[in-house]
Amino acid sequence: MQVLYFSDRVRAIRTGGATGELTTDEALAQLLSGTGLTYRYVSDKAVTILSVTDAAASGSAPGQAASAPAAEAQREGKKSSSAGFHVAQVDQGQTSSPSTVEKPDEQASKKKPIQLQEVVVTGSRIPQRATEGAQEVKIYTREQIEQSGQTTIADFLDTTPSVSIAVGENGLQTVFGSSTVQLRGLPQGTTLVLLNGRRLQTSGSQSSSDFFDLNNIPLAAVERIEVVADGSSAIYGSDAIAGVVNIILKKDVEGIEADAQYGGASDVHESNASFLLGHHWEQGSISLIGSYQSRSDLVRSARALTASQDYTAYGGPNNNGPFCNPGNVFSVDGTPLPGLGSATFAAVPHGFTGTPTIAEFQGTAGTLNECSASAAGSIIPATRRTGALLQGNYQLTSTAELFTELLYSHVDELQEFSSAGIYGFPGSPSFTLSASNPYNPFGETVGVGTLFPTLPPVGQSLKTDFLHAVLGARGMRKHRRRAPGHITVESFW
Repeated sequence: MQVLYFSDRVRAIRTGGATGELTTDEALAQLLSGTGLTYRYVSDKAVTILSVTDAAASGSAPGQAASAPAAEAQREGKKSSSAGFHVAQVDQGQTSSPSTVEKPDEQASKKKPIQLQEVVVTGSRIPQRATEGAQEVKIYTREQIEQSGQTTIADFLDTTPSVSIAVGENGLQTVFGSSTVQLRGLPQGTTLVLLNGRRLQTSGSQSSSDFFDLNNIPLAAVERIEVVADGSSAIYGSDAIAGVVNIILKKDVEGIEADAQYGGASDVHESNASFLLGHHWEQGSISLIGSYQSRSDLVRSARALTASQDYTAYGGPNNNGPFCNPGNVFSVDGTPLPGLGSATFAAVPHGFTGTPTIAEFQGTAGTLNECSASAAGSIIPATRRTGALLQGNYQLTSTAELFTELLYSHVDELQEFSSAGIYGFPGSPSFTLSASNPYNPFGETVGVGTLFPTLPPVGQSLKTDFLHAVLGARGMRKHRRRAPGHITVESFW
């Protein structure tokens, strides 16, 4: 839309501007309100600005074609030297070549309200074609997170279609059972995790893998999660090759809110609790969010599929090892054991107690007791988590405010790996019984291997304290520009 006017008629006039979702007529009416000016359409693509007195003399109403003043403006626009005459043109962000034919419905759409959306420009130096659109951003709201029934960020992300590999806390995929996200199945460390749009440091326990442990952020403090499942290394760097996950924390909490949950299944249970406390006043706000989670461990022996590593029934291999309870005996040098013919190993008979003789081993010569040593390991480790989020802001002036963000999390996790025992294989025993041992009936040193299910499993306890603190200020700078013959423009940035 072109706006034509004489500079000497508008030079001394100030306008309050026009803001909102407006049609062309509504915007012009607001823009010219109280200035003593009005407008008339020259054509469907142009209007002229004239005084109310001239408009009354011409007898035309807004939206109609202007007579003398408009004709004067058109003639002035055709002069080779347009002294004092200016054209203001509004570009609606056209990105492709202009059409040479304008349809009637396209003309009518110019007078309809235009809904503007907030656009965050991250920027890139790589030129793009005009036909390329913005990267798709999947936004998961708080309501969707709650409806999923998940209790951690990692568990929720594993339910989304962009995450093709679930990274749990079983200690087999990451060091110390930390959790992360792998978009599109790309390796760990190629998905960037942001907190409120800011980068997060590598967790101390994951310095070798270079990723942030999602367990450090309590789910109760999350407002929504944004996922860009496309490569974003041009914007964020090589740690965003797979994409970006942006975790947005809750803010502007008003009042008091408390929540408690309990869930359980066979051999495992979990409880969660959270509270929110916040208050607003004229110049600022403050909010506090606290969370607590307690979860028991779930060991592999509690589930039939993981209790044994013998998968022959499913068409797979037998991955059980020659260590079990009862255990096995081996020859230390590969020669047959005395009294057992050509057998170099034998299984301790099931149910046998007391001091053994060679006769007890003759029935098991050449066989081994095989078990899964990891049957006592954790599928889900025992975990206790506490977290707190403190946020606040204070309005210093109409254009500046201070803000702070403080997140603390403590994670206490017990990761169990396998049963305690002494391990050995035929031909390479790690532990031996001497010939003089009363439980060795063979008269020579033999290797042994067995598990001790009554002892605590082999594992590790991991305690993590995470602190994330932000203190900053944000504001707007009002800049006034005035060029000769032009309306004053006020810009805020």
